[in-house]
Amino acid sequence: MTKTGKKRAWCIKVYVHASDDEVEDLVERIGAAICPDPFHAGYCPVPWAILRSRPTGKAGKRWKRYFRDERAAAEAAGDLPEDKSPAPSAT
Repeated sequence: MTKTGKKRAWCIKVYVHASDDEVEDLVERIGAAICPDPFHAGYCPVPWAILRSRPTGKAGKRWKRYFRDERAAAEAAGDLPEDKSPAPSAT
């Protein structure tokens, strides 16, 4: 049985395939969703922090392959609008 009223520290990881600008926008949106009042004075009533990093090494390759495969499956299923499909990258 869980104690629903007890506060705990949580780590929520979200991997996205996005440009630098899109990530900046996403960080701002997540912060706005967490904090009930972005203009409050002093300490936030909902303590939080966002850490942003890019996966490297084997993890980076695994996520790159995952997102490439997911995009290919979505394109094959017709789930992506044609004008939203990026040109293949030379990486």
